[in-house]
Amino acid sequence: GKPVAPDSLRKINPAAYTANTSDAGKVRTNPSASFRLPLTEGCAPLQMKIRNTSAPFDSCIWCFGEGSLSRDPEPEWTFETPGIYKVTLKVYSNNGISSSYTGQVSVWPLPEVRFGFVPVDDMSDYYEVRFINYSAGAVRFRWDFGDGNSSSSPEPVHRYRKQGKYTVKLTAWSEKGCESAAEEMITVESKKQFINFPNAFIPNPTGPTGGYYTAASDASASIFHPESAGVVEYNLRIYTRSGLLLFESNDVNTGWDGYHKGSLCESGVYLWKATGKFRNGESFSKMGDITLIRGRN
Repeated sequence: GKPVAPDSLRKINPAAYTANTSDAGKVRTNPSASFRLPLTEGCAPLQMKIRNTSAPFDSCIWCFGEGSLSRDPEPEWTFETPGIYKVTLKVYSNNGISSSYTGQVSVWPLPEVRFGFVPVDDMSDYYEVRFINYSAGAVRFRWDFGDGNSSSSPEPVHRYRKQGKYTVKLTAWSEKGCESAAEEMITVESKKQFINFPNAFIPNPTGPTGGYYTAASDASASIFHPESAGVVEYNLRIYTRSGLLLFESNDVNTGWDGYHKGSLCESGVYLWKATGKFRNGESFSKMGDITLIRGRN
């Protein structure tokens, strides 16, 4: 039969005591699971090394609340996706006894940062550019205009002293303090003879508008069109990424309202090509992509 434990050992820990031919006379305490999280909340991706404070145990398994497991006693883990996760540790002893412990980690999303820009006006000593902020999930902003100046306004108008190319960076912060940034190279040119296209727009969700615009009628940037001066010949074509022609205009005052055959196109990236001539006879040919964003009411 099984060996009988001495009374003195039974009094120490009667529930945990086991004995066999190899450990007779030894006390085996139950495992007790516990751990310490270096962070209980943070911005995605949230990386941490978890300290295992369990004792004693022979093996363990971790569940991180998103379907992944680890048998590393002290794992390094990265929570890539925002959410609230239950982290569970279960420890085992060789005698078959187990214990578990659970903690919680909150992972906050980064803001989505996007912006566009259009020239506004030029005077004798500066060139004015209006920046359009398409960011989501942000409550605070900082613009770096690439010329040594900055702004915390959500949608600033900036005056450049010289023509040229500038790298503009927009940094945004969420309510939880999570930070994200985007940057883009812009070209600042004289308005006397130029044509520039934005990189994103949000169509009017209530129906087609026909695409005709003026500076006043398109203050909300709901039509894809160029800012231009001195253009006398013009052709604009919009394509899907697979090459399907969606829209064509030969009038620089008529842009794309984001609709095709009466239906609002899906959010995404579309291709455009514009050709024509300026008043001085110089030809232009430009192409690029435009992001159609749906959702503003």
